[in-house]
Amino acid sequence: GSLQCTGLDIGQYVAVRGEIDGETLMGYFSPITRPTDEGVIGILCRVDARGGPITKLLQHIRPGSTIQMRAMGGLRIKFHPKPNPHITFRGKTIRRIGLLAGGTGIAPMLQIIRAYGNFVLQNGPDAVTPHGLNLIYAAEEESDLAYMKILETLRDTFPLHFRFYVVLNRPPTGWYQGVGFIEPMDIRKRLVYPPTDEDMVVMCGPPVFEMAMRKTLFHLGFNSSQWFSFAADDNISAHL
Repeated sequence: GSLQCTGLDIGQYVAVRGEIDGETLMGYFSPITRPTDEGVIGILCRVDARGGPITKLLQHIRPGSTIQMRAMGGLRIKFHPKPNPHITFRGKTIRRIGLLAGGTGIAPMLQIIRAYGNFVLQNGPDAVTPHGLNLIYAAEEESDLAYMKILETLRDTFPLHFRFYVVLNRPPTGWYQGVGFIEPMDIRKRLVYPPTDEDMVVMCGPPVFEMAMRKTLFHLGFNSSQWFSFAADDNISAHL
C-alpha cells in the first residue's frame, strides 16, 4: 500500500521474480530507497546484456503489472536512535564505515549513505563520528557512473560526515580523480585506516572486484570480521 514500509534492514537485498512469454525470470537487487520510505521500493539495475536475463522482464513491466518480490539476506546494518544513538552490525558497535563500490554495486551503498545522512539529521552532527562514512566508487568510464548528483548532494549536505572518491578505468580528458583500479593508497587515504575494532568495510560489485578488494584489505591489516562482501556472503551466494 501507499503507506507501507518495506520492513527491510539497511543493506538487505530482495529477490524479484516474474513471468514473460511463459518463462519465469528471477534476479537479486539491493534497494536504493530507505526501509522507512513509504509506498515505494527502488532498485538499480542494468538494462543491457550485462544485466542478465531478468532485464527482459524489467523492460516490459508497466504500471499495473504484477511481479513477485521477496526479502532475502544481505548486510543488515542497524541504526539506533536517541537517547543512545549508535550503529551496529551483528551486535558490534560501528563508528566508521568504508564503502567500496564497483559499477552497479553502488546500489546498496546509496541506501546506506541515505540512512546515514538521516541518522545524522535525527541525532545531531555532534553525536556522530566525523568523517564516519567514506565511499570509493569504481567504474569503467564516466557514463557508467550512477546517481552522481545524489552523491554530490549528500556530500555537500553532510561535509563533516560523508566523503566519496571516484576511480575510472577509462577516464575522460581532464579527469581529476582516480585512474585505473582502487589501490592500497586509496584505501589508506580515503576509506578507513588504520583499521580498528569499531570499523567496517562494505564492498559490492562484480565478483572479481570484490575478490581483489578483499585481498587488498587483508594486506592492509584488515581481517574478515572487519568487512562485508556481498559476493562472498553465504546467505547471498546460496541464492545466486
